[in-house]
Amino acid sequence: MKIHTRKAGNREIHVPLVQMNALMGFVADALTATVFGLGLDRDTEQRLVRAFQKLLWIQNDLIQRHYTGDGAAEAEAAGTTAASSSGSGVEVSTSHT
Repeated sequence: MKIHTRKAGNREIHVPLVQMNALMGFVADALTATVFGLGLDRDTEQRLVRAFQKLLWIQNDLIQRHYTGDGAAEAEAAGTTAASSSGSGVEVSTSHT
């Protein structure tokens, strides 16, 4: 899957990073409001919101790396594989040598 920047995807479509960040803020707010509207007990609500926030932080990091272009170099320096999609999800592996 390619993100719409001038580096990948359709060269005529460019979504500025500021708009991607605004979208992530909107998604975070919508998920939080949805979880709070489900009528779950407080502990379950807290666990769900925290889980979604972690997911959104990871997604935001991947977006930032794509826009700035440091994902591969940074991952290589840390000894990790940045993000390889295997159809069912994203796998991140760390090698310890």
